[in-house]
Amino acid sequence: MAAIQKGDIIKLYYAGYVAETNELFDTNIEEVAKQHNKYNKDVKYEPITVIVGERHVIPGLDDALIGKEIGKEYVITIDAKDGFGERDSKLIKTLPLDQFKKQKINPYPGMILTYESGHQAKIIAVSAGRVKVDFNHPLAGKKLRYMFKIIEKVDDLKEQFDGLIQTLIGGKINEDLYEIDKRNRIIYLDKSIESLKNFVSEIAQKYLKNAKIEIKNLKENRSKKEIEKSKP
Repeated sequence: MAAIQKGDIIKLYYAGYVAETNELFDTNIEEVAKQHNKYNKDVKYEPITVIVGERHVIPGLDDALIGKEIGKEYVITIDAKDGFGERDSKLIKTLPLDQFKKQKINPYPGMILTYESGHQAKIIAVSAGRVKVDFNHPLAGKKLRYMFKIIEKVDDLKEQFDGLIQTLIGGKINEDLYEIDKRNRIIYLDKSIESLKNFVSEIAQKYLKNAKIEIKNLKENRSKKEIEKSKP
């Protein structure tokens, strides 16, 4: 079986641990999450779709995928610089307390702030009128250990499209709103989501090897077909 190469689209199971403490911080394997008391019933545990070399996962894991075999389990150790980066003292800021009060936030040491971007920061000290905040990633400076298994190489255009949309935006496009011509590598979007054309076109141009995006009245056409089928 050919080894995985840069540019391949694959489905991947993984579990990430802090190397020194063996603390699980991320996984898409339900059994592993339960073993470490990290199971979340609201999380759908399934392999993620990534393009090798495109940094859809942290650099150290991404680089380790190259040359690996499908179906084989691997364990690797990743230095901080290839994980979530080294700690940077410049990312520790002192902010005025009034800035928090205006947002009705009562800061205290250890408090975790989550911004709209999804980035987190930790309050490390509160003094008279000032708040010291650490904007480093919580895992910055830590050596990591990953267990991973490549489930399959994805060649089917629909699977590639669905999987990458899920990875990149954390959701999927309703299947009533698109169709795929696999032979000609065309993804048809319904007129009602034409606003997504540029976004989906960028994904197709960058990742999906000559796939094209076109707009059609898919819902209207389906409705006409349903009416015809219902006629006596």
